[in-house]
Amino acid sequence: CQILPKGVVSVIGPAASPASGSTISHICGEKEIPHVKIGPEENPKLPYLRFASVTLYPSNEDLSLAIGSMLRSFGYPTTSLVCAKAE
Repeated sequence: CQILPKGVVSVIGPAASPASGSTISHICGEKEIPHVKIGPEENPKLPYLRFASVTLYPSNEDLSLAIGSMLRSFGYPTTSLVCAKAE
């Protein structure tokens, strides 16, 4: 918290402490600072993704609301989103 006024643009970590990670996520959310948390998942969906957890701020819900607002302001009646894997 003491370094925030010095111009922090994002926070990376912590990977080792889930308790402090949730506190940092909350503070970053309140201050609207991106929080990248990379560390092991408790219950990974796939074994090879055990150390591939990335959490970003803003949340998916906030991003969806922002994109929806932009599209409405541009007057687009319909839109499509195409997602693809890099493979």
